[in-house]
Amino acid sequence: MMPVAGGNAAPFHIPARYMLTSILCLVGWAILLPWMLPKLVSAPLSYPVIAWVHLLTIGCIGSMILGASIQLVPVALQTPFPAPRVAEWSWVVWMLGIILFEIGFSREILPLLGPGATLLGTVLVGYAIAVTAMFIAAPHRDAVAWHLLAAAWLAIIGFVLGWLLALTNVNGVLGGRLLPILAAHIVCMIVGWIGMTLLGVGYKLIGMFTLAERHLDQQRALASGFFVTTGTLLILLAIVASWPRGWVTGGAVMITWGVIIAFIEVERMYRKRMRKAIDIHMPFAIASLVAMLIAVSAFVIVSTESTPLSQPLTITAVWIALIGCFLVAIQGFFHKISTFLIWLHTYAPFAGKQPVPQLDSMYDRRLAYAGLISWLFGTVTIAAALMEWLPLWWGWSIGIWLGTGLFVVNVVRIGRHWFAPMLSQPAGTRC
Repeated sequence: MMPVAGGNAAPFHIPARYMLTSILCLVGWAILLPWMLPKLVSAPLSYPVIAWVHLLTIGCIGSMILGASIQLVPVALQTPFPAPRVAEWSWVVWMLGIILFEIGFSREILPLLGPGATLLGTVLVGYAIAVTAMFIAAPHRDAVAWHLLAAAWLAIIGFVLGWLLALTNVNGVLGGRLLPILAAHIVCMIVGWIGMTLLGVGYKLIGMFTLAERHLDQQRALASGFFVTTGTLLILLAIVASWPRGWVTGGAVMITWGVIIAFIEVERMYRKRMRKAIDIHMPFAIASLVAMLIAVSAFVIVSTESTPLSQPLTITAVWIALIGCFLVAIQGFFHKISTFLIWLHTYAPFAGKQPVPQLDSMYDRRLAYAGLISWLFGTVTIAAALMEWLPLWWGWSIGIWLGTGLFVVNVVRIGRHWFAPMLSQPAGTRC
């Protein structure tokens, strides 16, 4: 099994900053959830809702992708991370961009949107260049490598569209094209960047955690990424060029087929895994893939509508993709990745010389599963409320609150091991 860290990866404190930012943004987003739900239904394109949504997408999910990529992509591509000092400073630029963007939307100080978007885009461009450089230098380019490369550049396309949207809030540069470009931006960032990154990283991590890497069919995995990428680009072209709606539906069908292939491949890897025990990440990954299938299926239906952004199913599909799929996967993989990286930093020098903690003792599995159940309860009930199957009640947010709280408890349990050398007894008595 290839380790999650090594000589190719950047120093852990660099991605750790992004990961901490991600968790703090998640907490802030979750706290605001009960107050934002009514506005999400009544005024989904209002500035407070846009600020709240971007706190999740850019602040939480985007930060986690960047942090995890800095650590995992060099390992996956077996290539040293280029310019780690630049990556170290990129976090400062990213944070400034988030702050300007959030203040600009939440306080309706629109002139801040352009500079904020530019700062965020600068980091994304650097990220895409770094991934491309590692891809070119990689000794072997498998399906994971192609997924990560496609995701990086789809993020750039999504950023350009987002930057235009930020400018149009100030000077109306897009005119009557605002809603179509917004739809293209949402598809590009959610499906193209986040979705493709999750699939690529998922193939790698699931194979590593379960010792099933050799059971990944590279051709089918490549086909999955091809369908998702091509479907995304087809939708972008259809929207930008004002093609007939059937082209958008065709792109949505391609994306759905790509996700189905990915689901089949992951199921195959789990079935043939050498490590038969139920790994901590597995329930999270399975729930995430099911949510992804539901979201893309809903997307196909939405794509046939003449005014898709006004449909309750659109908001519900985005909710399921972001909350039910991406955030569930992030929580599951975080328990494994952060634990291993901190164990390497703190305890690896003492392994074999004295007792050190086991990896699975650094978090509480029962808390993780309880958090997952609570999170899924909140996700499903709020999705039903968005579809008007249940009343839009603030109390459905309790599931998300409890899930977030239990996840944070485990994050603290894991993170405290980073400081174990300072807090523990002398080396001869530490266990």
